[in-house]
Amino acid sequence: MRTFLKSKFARATSQSVIASLLVNILVIAFPVSRAEAQFSTTRSQWAVVDFVNKSGVGGDALGGVASDAVTTLLIGSNRADLIEKESVDRVIDELQLSKPITNKLELLRLGQAIGAEVVITGEVQKARINKGANGKSADVVLLVRGIDVASGLSVLGTAEFGQSSERPGDVSDDAVLNEAINFAAQKSVTTIIQQQIGVATVLATPTSKFVKINKGSRDGIKVGMDMVVTRGREQVATIHISDVSTQEAEATVRSSIKGVAPGDKARVLYDKLPEIQLTARGPRTRTVRRGDTTGALLAVLVVGLIALTMNKGQGNSPGEFWTEAALAEDGVSPVVKCSWHPNIFNLGTQNRVEWQVWRTDYADTPVEVVPGSFNSVYDRVAARTRNWRDMGSIVGGPACVEDPGQEAFENPAPGIIPGTTYMYTLSLVYKLSSLDVPGAETGGEITDCFFTTTREPAKGPSTPLDQATLISPPNGATDVNNTVQFSWTAVPGANQYAVEISTSPTFSNANNVRLIATVESILPGSVSTDPIDISGVFPASQRLYWRVGARNSADIPGPVKDILGLRYVQSLPNQFDRVTPPPPPPSN
Repeated sequence: MRTFLKSKFARATSQSVIASLLVNILVIAFPVSRAEAQFSTTRSQWAVVDFVNKSGVGGDALGGVASDAVTTLLIGSNRADLIEKESVDRVIDELQLSKPITNKLELLRLGQAIGAEVVITGEVQKARINKGANGKSADVVLLVRGIDVASGLSVLGTAEFGQSSERPGDVSDDAVLNEAINFAAQKSVTTIIQQQIGVATVLATPTSKFVKINKGSRDGIKVGMDMVVTRGREQVATIHISDVSTQEAEATVRSSIKGVAPGDKARVLYDKLPEIQLTARGPRTRTVRRGDTTGALLAVLVVGLIALTMNKGQGNSPGEFWTEAALAEDGVSPVVKCSWHPNIFNLGTQNRVEWQVWRTDYADTPVEVVPGSFNSVYDRVAARTRNWRDMGSIVGGPACVEDPGQEAFENPAPGIIPGTTYMYTLSLVYKLSSLDVPGAETGGEITDCFFTTTREPAKGPSTPLDQATLISPPNGATDVNNTVQFSWTAVPGANQYAVEISTSPTFSNANNVRLIATVESILPGSVSTDPIDISGVFPASQRLYWRVGARNSADIPGPVKDILGLRYVQSLPNQFDRVTPPPPPPSN
């Protein structure tokens, strides 16, 4: 079985199944009414090749695990069109290239042959297996690069550290290595998505050593960035950003092949990756304060069987933990709302002590901690310190552990970054009477024994988003025609937008709200609809209000629902008055 799981056929099959499921989920989750206006933008073509494993641990298959994980996450991000793996492999065979491809010239040949703009390649640079008193774990360092086919330079790139949880018992090296790889892959894709500033256009070349481009700080351009300039599919120069305004930037020419001309395209380079060392083992599992973990696996199995039995009668199932992009109580600040069914772990109210919400980009502590009576919490932008029970790996067993008490985080947990996609897990610290713990070692005393559950993953990822800023019609506009082109600023991390109109600035009554357009775009800057005829939208109302919702279509289930039941993070509304219709002709 293990041989099959590592085979190319199994990997290709699993990749196809995952892609098919993602496509079906997106189609079902985000249907578009025929009555809505629909718009889309052309996305770049990417190809992912097998990664190479240079760590000396895990064998060649580990590189394939890494490339498959990155591919799946990129498909879910909806940031580019990925060329099917079968097509990539077929062209590799036709070109008689050996896998994994490590030679840059061969990567460029492949990219040109399949029509890709960017080829994603990578390597498992370092890996190790850790064996400790509490079990086995793994650490990895994953490098991912996006090679621009026109220039051969890295226009995307990141180096990420990944770690697995510490697993007790007879767990295989492959299991913990794969977990660490998946963690590193998620961090890599999150970074790559943030690096997608988009393609800039050269506006002017006052001298042969000085250029202006049409992107600025609002688009993510920063002083000190290097960019490659292309004309068609040919590199003509590299430039260095020297000054940035909100909408434009100035740069000096670092190297020139054919000279820079207005209309040439420029992309940011990410060719210098940090060096990550595997030093001491990172924080992973905490020390058990009392007793030992003998029999922990048996207890987990017993609890699992009880949970399955209870599920049959209550209809509960794994996955009853979900996260949604939202706005905080002020109606402005981005948050991720983490929600769960109280009986997700099939433990009664009196047993629930403390919920711990974990975010996969931060392993030291939970990012939020709330009492056992809660069923939701916001993950916010600000870093925070919470008091929590550090239970380590006490998931069961005959050792009756007393309440360890709450302690403050040693370091503040980092806040969320709007536009970044996150995955969450949920665990519960719970208590049982020693009478309910078979073989509990309490010296004959009846007391409460404290344990923690394993971590339940959320149904899917969540991307906190800033609100769109509305541009046109501007707030307070008058004499607006019934044919309107709506425009707003793009929201980092979003790829779908919805335009709504209402007769009320609160948008609180579904009967007075209409969805008039949806737009798909991953481009920075401004986004707009085509001109839309709104003469039939609330024709009796001269004054109308409009707003724009944003979302990342890869999020599951998506942002918190609005009044129409649609999942978008809504902007503040703008008001406009339509042209006053002429009076009806006099009757005879």
